[in-house]
Amino acid sequence: MADESLKKNFSGPLLFTWLMVPLLVLLDQYAKNTVLKTFYLWESIRVVGNLFRLTRVHNSGAAFGILPDMGHMFYALTIIAIVAVTLHKILTSERSLLYHTGLGLILSGAIGNLIDRVRFGYVIDFLDFGIGRTRWPAFNIADSCITTGVFLILLTAFLSPSRTSLSSGSPDNCSEPSRSSPAKDTDSESPSKAQTPRNPSANSSVPPRGPLLRAGRRGRA
Repeated sequence: MADESLKKNFSGPLLFTWLMVPLLVLLDQYAKNTVLKTFYLWESIRVVGNLFRLTRVHNSGAAFGILPDMGHMFYALTIIAIVAVTLHKILTSERSLLYHTGLGLILSGAIGNLIDRVRFGYVIDFLDFGIGRTRWPAFNIADSCITTGVFLILLTAFLSPSRTSLSSGSPDNCSEPSRSSPAKDTDSESPSKAQTPRNPSANSSVPPRGPLLRAGRRGRA
């Protein structure tokens, strides 16, 4: 069973979900290296007015600046996540292209951010969205891959055939009593047939026979 899953998960359209991993990692690293060479720390340029800017940020925490003081813990967590997602992607019996694309995106983002932590001790963020002084925490391509991958996996779970099979199974359960109803009808009819009373008038209309009939004829004579 494991060998079959291994072969199927590396063939056909699912092979693309493996090839996309190194491509996205290279794209993420290229963008970060460009930012390092072009921008000073906290330097920012406007791309779409004040809505979208490129700003160099060093993030020692998780995605979107979460838990900045626990950077060392994310080394182990990221490695565990990479190993777990890789093994699951290899061995899972799920064949949904959407599901495997989500796993590939998560794997790409985790590897991209791990490379930053190993190289610099922090992650390079540069995508800056907001309105005026209200800004969303800066992020990078790897963060976008992880977020999109989680969304695709949740979408796959929501669209899973198991939901439709549960709903399609309910009419069968409802139809079972109707199948047994004819048997109940025959059972209810049988006592009524057995208890049908005989017509007493039919017996009284039969004339007496034997010695009583002969005695009556003699008396008349």
